[in-house]
Amino acid sequence: MAIGSPARSPVKLTIMVVDSPGASARLKQFLETNGYRVMEASTVENAIEEAGDFTGRARPDLILMKYDPMARDQTPAVRLLREGAGLPDVPVLAISDHDGPDHRGAAIAAGYSEYLAEPISFAELKNHLRSFLPERRAPT
Repeated sequence: MAIGSPARSPVKLTIMVVDSPGASARLKQFLETNGYRVMEASTVENAIEEAGDFTGRARPDLILMKYDPMARDQTPAVRLLREGAGLPDVPVLAISDHDGPDHRGAAIAAGYSEYLAEPISFAELKNHLRSFLPERRAPT
């Protein structure tokens, strides 16, 4: 990832693709309170439609996306974001209401950068923000 490149804005853009309004509201509030700009979408297709092709524009710095390990195959959704939207290097964090040792591995194998189980631990999210967005101080 081109950290600190001119195409990036100093305010980090996070895209949330989630289907749970309650979790989405808490997560959005946390991110916005800590200086992140948030775009919400209910599906990957909606996120791409709303934001368009990110090539040559302000691109998201991070994507938080709902992950269901019980679904047949989620690789196409991640591939669509990475290839179809021109975002091959943007971290995509899986958010799931399933928490098991095999679920994280399956998410990583499907193309996600990391896995967060709901209810989301904001302390764990802070660690991931520090890891994936090191040039910006994560919330303390």
